[in-house]
Amino acid sequence: LSPHRVPCHLYSCRGERYRGRVESSRVSFAATAPRPFPPWQHKTGFSTSSKGAGANTIMSNRNPHPPFIPGLVKGAYVAGSWHTAGTPELVRSEVASGGGTAVDFAWRAVGSSVYSVTAKGEVRVTGMDSQGQPTFDGRSLEVRCSCPDGERQHAQSRASNRLYVCKHAKASLDSVLDGDATAGLKAKAEAAAARAKAEAERRARYHEEQRRLQDRDLPGERERIEHGLSKRSDAAIVSLVREATKTAEGLEALTRVFPKDVMPPKRTVHCGRCGTAYDPQVQSDNVCREEHPDERCKTMWDTSKKSWEHCRRCGKDFALDGFHSWGKRRRDDPEDEGPYCYETTHVPVEGYDANNDPIMEGWHRHPTESPASSQ
Repeated sequence: LSPHRVPCHLYSCRGERYRGRVESSRVSFAATAPRPFPPWQHKTGFSTSSKGAGANTIMSNRNPHPPFIPGLVKGAYVAGSWHTAGTPELVRSEVASGGGTAVDFAWRAVGSSVYSVTAKGEVRVTGMDSQGQPTFDGRSLEVRCSCPDGERQHAQSRASNRLYVCKHAKASLDSVLDGDATAGLKAKAEAAAARAKAEAERRARYHEEQRRLQDRDLPGERERIEHGLSKRSDAAIVSLVREATKTAEGLEALTRVFPKDVMPPKRTVHCGRCGTAYDPQVQSDNVCREEHPDERCKTMWDTSKKSWEHCRRCGKDFALDGFHSWGKRRRDDPEDEGPYCYETTHVPVEGYDANNDPIMEGWHRHPTESPASSQ
């Protein structure tokens, strides 16, 4: 048998395929079963019927584009675990027809057991942060995994309004990112970086010019002030600034150091969720969080050596005792989810609707207990 010619009777039209390999100048053939469609050739459209308009169709080999969740980028979810997992098998990828963004995806993840990962809903952008990156609604896309850590991450998502996922769900979402949305964010980030670089260069030239003016008009003064600041604590410097506000001359000097765009006039707003008064112009003042109430917490025990607190209002576990990070952990061991029922940003009381607040969804509050009254 020539190693370059294959008799036609070795081929089959029954769907079998053969692969040839040269072994010691001889050709051997091994029959393999017909291969299934690639993972991206899955059904589209929410209809499960094969009749009528909107029926599911299977993509042809001439359009082998993998499925994706519209608008999904890596910033839309948070990896709740440092561990990694292989890419699960995509078993369902349904997207609303007519240019819709609602999806129903499912994966089969194989780890120490076989787990089911699902993603239902849509990716919804709620705004932009100070870095020009989009912020996302953590409740519009629900991602669940049947593994033990999946439930913990889902509870964390409910409490924070951010989408936390386990290692299986992260690997699943990483495989269906929206390429156009990712490229758009990358282009914006590159443009922002270019603008920041140009601004930094402009400020460097400005500071260099100012240093020359200081050396000409105020010789030695910059070094004196820098030396004095380096020898004093932050608290001592703040004390000096506060003392300067007591004189007209000192206050006039401070108004030049701290103009209104740096220190705007005081503005007070009350949070509809927790009732706290805050200034929305100050970033550090915008943190909205609530500690677990003692009357709603219960001590849980695992034998006589391990204990933790369980909040019956938000469902979180905290204050673990007897658990060691370096010791061997069981799958059903609790995770320390922190001292707060939630930790997010304040919302103004005007127009606030506690019944439609996703942070409070699923809480087991007393019928007479309101969010603000729990403080």
